[in-house]
Amino acid sequence: WNIAFRPDEIIVTSGASEAITFVLSVVAGGGDEVLVFEPCYTNYLSFAAQADVTMVPITLKVEDGYHFGSIERLRARITRKTRAILLCNPSNPTGTVYTSEELEAVAQIAVEHDLFVICDEVYREFVFDGGQVRSFTNFTDLAQRIIVVDSVSKRFNACGVRIGCLATHNREVLEVVLRYCQARLSVPTAEQLMV
Repeated sequence: WNIAFRPDEIIVTSGASEAITFVLSVVAGGGDEVLVFEPCYTNYLSFAAQADVTMVPITLKVEDGYHFGSIERLRARITRKTRAILLCNPSNPTGTVYTSEELEAVAQIAVEHDLFVICDEVYREFVFDGGQVRSFTNFTDLAQRIIVVDSVSKRFNACGVRIGCLATHNREVLEVVLRYCQARLSVPTAEQLMV
């Protein structure tokens, strides 16, 4: 996938769910906002509630193939409290693979408004029509803004194996997330040895 992180830029978590909860807490916790494409993975909303984060939906329609199209749709939802854009690519639950143009639009907005891009990429290998998934990690100019979330349970069809991770080049984010990890002590040892 041509995704490069050093070992000290990856934090293993109890599933991708914990990774997302930690990231939301770090980048927007305490009352700030994160843009999310809707329909979205329903548990994002409960993770956000735990972190006191408001999820601001950008509603997508089946008639458009669940693509958001115009960059102006993103701009219109930005407020002074917006801290990040959460993007699941390919999307859960729609299966939509966002186009390069859409990813470029997200990147442009992130730079313009000094936002993080939280990239939920747990389904990157599940594209069945010959389409290509472009990882946000390929946006090297966004290196300090990108936080990737991943999981082994989808890749190995092992739902319930609670091993996920987050990866970022942003040292400040890593340091704060590590504090959350120290509060929960450890992810399951047996599952780590298994994978």
